Order: sequence, then structure tokens, then C-alpha cells
Amino acid sequence: MVEIVLQILIEFLGELLLMFGVESVVAPFQPAKATNRILAFSGLFILAVASSLIFSLFAPNRLLPQFRVAGVSLLISPILVGSVMHIFGQWRTERGKPITHLATFWGGAYYSFFFALTRVIFLYFNTPIA
Repeated sequence: MVEIVLQILIEFLGELLLMFGVESVVAPFQPAKATNRILAFSGLFILAVASSLIFSLFAPNRLLPQFRVAGVSLLISPILVGSVMHIFGQWRTERGKPITHLATFWGGAYYSFFFALTRVIFLYFNTPIA
């Protein structure tokens, strides 16, 4: 009896996580006013980490020389990408298209921060200490 209850519970939780994952990955590309902000930013997190890991598989080394301050990309990258995404959102608005969560300053900055953070972590653990 306990096995049946556990199996039903595990299947329910698995289905719930799967649906949350699918919905959250789609939400950042929906109009910003029509979707749940938490769901959209969860999707941006999933997409940023996944795309950073895929990128790191193809480029496992640093692309630029290391600056004196480690992790400076965690500050500069979100500001630059957020600004560009804000401009892109304004461009979409001028053409009568809805703004998505990704096409806002905060959406672009959030995505870029977690992309850069994942990349820094990957490079830190992938670089031999010598």
C-alpha cells in the first residue's frame, strides 16, 4: 500500500516539475503582461544555465585574457545585455509588437548574469590549478 502511494506521489511530483519546466521555458517569450513574472524568470534561469553549459562545451577555455578583477563579466555583461534588450523592447513597441520578459532591461540582465555566472563556475572548475 505504501509503495502505491509513493509511486503516485512521485509520478505527480515528476509531472508537476515537468510542466513547470516546460511552462517556464515558454513564458519568457510570451507578452510580459500576459504571463507570470516568476514563471518567466524561472525559464530565463533554465535557458541561461543550459545555453551557457552548451556554449562551454564548444568553448571550454577563456575567450578573452583574464582581467585583474576576477568575475568582472558578472557586472559588465548584465548591464550591457540588459541595455541592448531594453532598446530591442522599445524597437518592438514602436512596431506594435508586445514586449516579452526577455526584451526588457531586467530580463536581459537576469539572463546575462546567470549565463556569465555559469560560465565562470565552469571555467573555475575546468581550469587546472598549477
